[in-house]
Amino acid sequence: MSDKRLSPIVVVGMACRVPGADSVDAFAQLLFNGQTGYAELPADRCDRTLYFDPNKGKAGKSYTTLGGTVPERPLNRMLCPLSEQTESLFDQTHLQFAEVAATAWRNAELLPQDVRLQGTGIYVGHSGGTKSGGGLSLGTQIEEALTFVDDIDAFRQLPAGMRHDIVMEVARAIRRERPSRRPDALPSYHAYQAASLAARILGLTGPRTVIDAACASSLVALAQAMLAIRAGRI
Repeated sequence: MSDKRLSPIVVVGMACRVPGADSVDAFAQLLFNGQTGYAELPADRCDRTLYFDPNKGKAGKSYTTLGGTVPERPLNRMLCPLSEQTESLFDQTHLQFAEVAATAWRNAELLPQDVRLQGTGIYVGHSGGTKSGGGLSLGTQIEEALTFVDDIDAFRQLPAGMRHDIVMEVARAIRRERPSRRPDALPSYHAYQAASLAARILGLTGPRTVIDAACASSLVALAQAMLAIRAGRI
């Protein structure tokens, strides 16, 4: 095994949060006991008045209310020492990932901000969207999205001033319940924030890579990390 390309890769720390399991041990028990991680979707993840229909084949509807979700919880500030103001600028998905990464780091008995480990890279498989990205996009572009009302005959017949006031009122109502872009381009919900936030919390300055390869994202990210190690880049 003297060939560096064939040297084994060692897993020194682990952590996870998956549907039905909040830790590696809980996930192992779920598997060994033949249990499943799916359950009835909570109301905040599935608005049944909008998306549920027991009859199969209805466009835009789901005929099941079962699914696998990871419950949200307050950020562990012992692991992720962020201020509330800073936390508010990041997507919940990326905050939860950063906490899992910090847990895995501690599981390996490593300490954050260790200058000897600053060159460590973070490789993330991230194919999904973010919780707040859709709301941010809608709130930012709502006026453009509302141009469809011009296709409604009754709306076109209203006085121009009234049409404008209606569109603006709807836009304000939508923005009140959604994040909005600030002049400094924050908040930022881009996928790369998953790696950047974890690196920030752990004090790492090495490569930060986020890979979208659909359902193979995590495996491809792991493969890229292994190639980087064997090539001596990290």
